[in-house]
Amino acid sequence: MTKPISVQLYSVREEMKEDLWGTIGRIAAMGYVGVEPCGVPGGDVAEAAKRISDLGLVVSGYQAGTPVGDKKNQLLDEAEALGTSRIVCPYYSPDSYKTMDALKQAAALFNEAIANCEERGMTFGYHNHAFEIDSEIEGKPALLQLAALCPKLYFTVDTYWVTVGGQSAPEFVAALGPQADLLHIKDGPLVKGEALLAAGTGKMNFPPIVAAATAARWLIVELDRCDTDMMEAIGASFKYLVDSGLGHGK
Repeated sequence: MTKPISVQLYSVREEMKEDLWGTIGRIAAMGYVGVEPCGVPGGDVAEAAKRISDLGLVVSGYQAGTPVGDKKNQLLDEAEALGTSRIVCPYYSPDSYKTMDALKQAAALFNEAIANCEERGMTFGYHNHAFEIDSEIEGKPALLQLAALCPKLYFTVDTYWVTVGGQSAPEFVAALGPQADLLHIKDGPLVKGEALLAAGTGKMNFPPIVAAATAARWLIVELDRCDTDMMEAIGASFKYLVDSGLGHGK
């Protein structure tokens, strides 16, 4: 069964500065099912929710931070207004992935966020980079240790950075099992610091990754940056996923 395809709006941040809703409208016209905002598009959550819905899109997840302390209610309210049950932390200090003691402190914070999300019927997830993968703690990639410390933590698995971090993405996704809730799809030369490419045109091999991700609910295209036209790369990535039988549009 194919998975619905979304796009991380961070990919088109420059285009959105020029024409916010025109850019998201073009994404909808490409056939994408959903979008993953990184913060509230335009700053007004009610307007954002209406415009996204009017474009025939859904919010696959809200990549905004960790709903604890002073940010708890704000992030939960924003996610609820946007119509998603998933809140994702996009980044956490690399120092937290160097020792087990530091990782346990991060895990305690994430478990608090999970409990806060559960009160609203939501889930809490984490988006990885390469540093949580190539850093090992007690013989295992730090991200897998985090998964064990937080059994209710879901992951937006950035499959490109898993590979750059030195792991087999299919095996890594399989190891996460039901915690691999979302997949970030990006392609490129597999070299840190180099520009990314449209899915299907770089060195990533996505079919075995998607096949291993039996619990993943969305494929989310994300290109941190690329040297070609970003909108064309986003469109080409969508077409590749559909043509390869991995994902579907509207």
